[in-house]
Amino acid sequence: MVLEPDQIDSSRRSGSVAGVVALTVGFGSNFLNAIHCEDRLILLNGTHRAYCLREIGYTHLPCIIQHVSTRSTCPLARSSMPLPPAI
Repeated sequence: MVLEPDQIDSSRRSGSVAGVVALTVGFGSNFLNAIHCEDRLILLNGTHRAYCLREIGYTHLPCIIQHVSTRSTCPLARSSMPLPPAI
């Protein structure tokens, strides 16, 4: 996005400015993401983190869980494809 001159703090400038580079930092969650469907948790995001953290001894991690009431509403399940086994 293009920054307007009033969005740039001019009090910290030293010398003549030819341009400004800005960095946007996000504040998204770093939790694991899973779907709860048919008494199973299907990990959507964070598989590598989960395996690495389990390997060093972690057994509980923050996780955002989306509850799906039926298999037909589960975005990952197809009628011909079984859900992954429960762990």
